[in-house]
Amino acid sequence: MATEILQERVSELETYMKQLAYHSMQVDMSLIQLSKEMKDFKDEMKTYKEENARQNREMNCRWGELANKMGTLAEDIVAPNIPRIAQLLLISLKTIQ
Repeated sequence: MATEILQERVSELETYMKQLAYHSMQVDMSLIQLSKEMKDFKDEMKTYKEENARQNREMNCRWGELANKMGTLAEDIVAPNIPRIAQLLLISLKTIQ
């Protein structure tokens, strides 16, 4: 009688050990999958950061080019008219005196 109870309990323990091993295997597989997903995400974020940095450099160059164009536009309009502006100022100064 005692051996039957003991054998039944050992059998029950074996079942529990099999279930534990199965769940442990599932956790290991889930960790492997999560690890792969995290690596993929890190790679994706690295690519995004590199692309974003490239776009920032490109936009900075475009802003610089635009600023240069605006500067030369002002120089092209104002510089040729400096003698005329000076002449008008002298005339207006003479009329004030």
